[in-house]
Amino acid sequence: MKTFKASRIYSETTERYRMFPDGVEDMGTIKAITQNQALHEIVRTKDDQNYFPNDDGTIQDCDGNTVFAPGDDSADFVDYAYIVEEL
Repeated sequence: MKTFKASRIYSETTERYRMFPDGVEDMGTIKAITQNQALHEIVRTKDDQNYFPNDDGTIQDCDGNTVFAPGDDSADFVDYAYIVEEL
């Protein structure tokens, strides 16, 4: 099991961008086997209203947009994105 640092990065056009240094909110650490698993976990736990996983490993938001596909390094929503980095 690996440890990943999770962050939410806000678009410069959002109000929340100004609330965090460089628009980056620390979301803590996650234990996971892979980066894909860590991204699924952060979206599921921090943004469950936008977590609709599919059998192919993709995640869709509440509007049906694909925000993550296996191999992506982030889950990209309209005004923010989640990233995880292995520690």
